[in-house]
Amino acid sequence: MDFKIHRSKKKAFKPLQEFIADWSNDKEDVDETLGQYMYMCHDEEKTYYKHFGTREYFNIFNDGTTEGEIEDWRNWND
Repeated sequence: MDFKIHRSKKKAFKPLQEFIADWSNDKEDVDETLGQYMYMCHDEEKTYYKHFGTREYFNIFNDGTTEGEIEDWRNWND
């Protein structure tokens, strides 16, 4: 498996941003959720993100399917 890294933040976060925008129409949800993840790398099949708090991976396959669960940022304010 050949892992690659985007040098551009825009390219790195595009799959996650598109997924979250489909998940929620609320701009605050999109912004806050994006802020909780770090881009790790990508390969031919998927892009890997890691949550800052839980350290759990959330991966997005090139076909738009996902692996893992999105953390709801509102639960972190409790």
